[in-house]
Amino acid sequence: MPFTEDFTEFFSDFDKPTTWKGIAIKGILDREYIETSMVSGFHPIFTCEAADVPGAAQGDAIIVDSVAYTIRETQPDGTGIMRLILEAV
Repeated sequence: MPFTEDFTEFFSDFDKPTTWKGIAIKGILDREYIETSMVSGFHPIFTCEAADVPGAAQGDAIIVDSVAYTIRETQPDGTGIMRLILEAV
């Protein structure tokens, strides 16, 4: 049986009001220096449960704390957490 983790409490303590495809989701917005195949430099990163953003893809719109962003890259970590590399619109 696959292991499933409930991250609800973790994200409830730090989350900003966020919507993706009209759905309210919880997560943590941070800025960090990243180097990936598509972007490098300081970028906003939204970390959330992967199950909350099924099918999230490059170019999707996401609004975090009333600020509009575009998803530039998705980084699932294999444990149920998804990092979305964002760019302000």
